[in-house]
Amino acid sequence: KKKRKGPSDWAIVANMIDARRTLDKRIEEMLEAMDESIPRFRVRQDIKVSMASAQVVPLISYAADCNAMKDLQEIQSWCLEGEDDG
Repeated sequence: KKKRKGPSDWAIVANMIDARRTLDKRIEEMLEAMDESIPRFRVRQDIKVSMASAQVVPLISYAADCNAMKDLQEIQSWCLEGEDDG
């Protein structure tokens, strides 16, 4: 038996989905139907993520204002919010 505390909060994080595929078109409503109280975050696709990775540079240094970075900062804020409660 583990003696450590498990996570107190859950969220669903997904990269942007290909809206042309049938399942992907309905994923948002499917996730919401499962449990609308679980926060959901999306990370928009951005070529700058690949470029930063290829150059082994943190995304925040390479392209702090790109859409993916803004999305990741929103997730970070949500995660840090929970630390204040603990």
